[in-house]
Amino acid sequence: MISLQNSVLKPFILFGLIIFYFNFFINLITDDRSSWSLAYIPLALFILYLIKNRRLYISPLVFVIAISSVLAITLNEYIFHDHQTSLDSDFNQQADQFIHQFLYVIPLIFLGTLFKFSNFTSSTFKKIIFASIVFSLIFNTYLNFRFDFERGLLIPQFKSIILYDYCIIALSLIGLVLSFKLKSKSAFLFITICLINISMITLHGSRGAWLGIPIAFLMIVAYFYKTHFKHTIFMLLASGILTLGMIFMPNSPILERVDHLKSDASLMEKNNYNSSIGTRFALWAFALDQFKQSPYVGQGFINFRNNICQPHAKNKIPNCQPHAHNIIFQELAAHGILGLINILILASFSLYFFIKNMIKNSNQHTQLLAFSGLISTIYLIICSMSDYVFYFSFPTMFLFLIILTLMNIIYIENLNKDDNNAIQLT
Repeated sequence: MISLQNSVLKPFILFGLIIFYFNFFINLITDDRSSWSLAYIPLALFILYLIKNRRLYISPLVFVIAISSVLAITLNEYIFHDHQTSLDSDFNQQADQFIHQFLYVIPLIFLGTLFKFSNFTSSTFKKIIFASIVFSLIFNTYLNFRFDFERGLLIPQFKSIILYDYCIIALSLIGLVLSFKLKSKSAFLFITICLINISMITLHGSRGAWLGIPIAFLMIVAYFYKTHFKHTIFMLLASGILTLGMIFMPNSPILERVDHLKSDASLMEKNNYNSSIGTRFALWAFALDQFKQSPYVGQGFINFRNNICQPHAKNKIPNCQPHAHNIIFQELAAHGILGLINILILASFSLYFFIKNMIKNSNQHTQLLAFSGLISTIYLIICSMSDYVFYFSFPTMFLFLIILTLMNIIYIENLNKDDNNAIQLT
């Protein structure tokens, strides 16, 4: 009887997972304010699984990554900064969403169990990734041409254009890595699609999103040039042509943003920090001062923002920003050493998992997944140095979902060699 029920449940859970991922990526790409309520889908599927099944497949590293932010940020805020408030009601609402969003990461711990039971494989996930990138290319090409590649016109179309750009480029980099192992013609086709999609996002003019791209490309070249030389040369030539096209196109957004960078540097030489980069430097210095005043648990998310606005009123900081535009400085100021430890756990545990499976795993397929995870993790770490990726829900959900999904898939593929590592519920 249980076997019969499971035969019905398996395709249902598989279909539910596919719907969950497509729903998330479509919301992400269209910037339809991706809701953490989507996390209820895997949670509901997991509860259905538990009705007749008692075996759990949970990676210890996945577990630690999923609960780390709950302990360091959510509980920190509840225990030490519970009654903080701002005169800005919109920011209070945003702060409430920020504090609670990490609770919704917890259901992602059970993805491995659902993957194992439903036979949700890396092949299924790859198809979802490639379909999402094709949709992203169509959507962002349409937007860019509709608004004539004008950053000023594009910004209102997104809740946060720079955080949006981080996510879509990270998604495209994963697709780019996975493209190298496709059959010959398909490989070149999807390498091209991923590169064009990255170019379309680059033309948004978010300079922070540019920083990690050359490093990611260098890593891809170093990884593939011996085994996939033609693909590597093609990627370099195609990216070179696209780069030249972006530079020499009429009213190039790239050249415009480079000119703004020069202007920012010129202002800073005159001790004028009233610019994008200047504001960041001022905020980083201010965040360190705030950390020194409360080094263990920080000022709290709301209080730190309130404290930013006070020196802004006295013209000591150019803008009343909601955060420090750097994940390390932000966490040091808002959540102290606990926040810093959390960031170190998220980064080091993810990197360790992917590097370990690249080096020690003999399965080339698993190595490729691990490398795609490594590329996306390093890219997002670099992006986090110029912004705070946890501020809005969609980049937070993307970061945790993409990393924990890849980790769970790799974990389950490794477990398939030895099914004795499950946790048995009694």
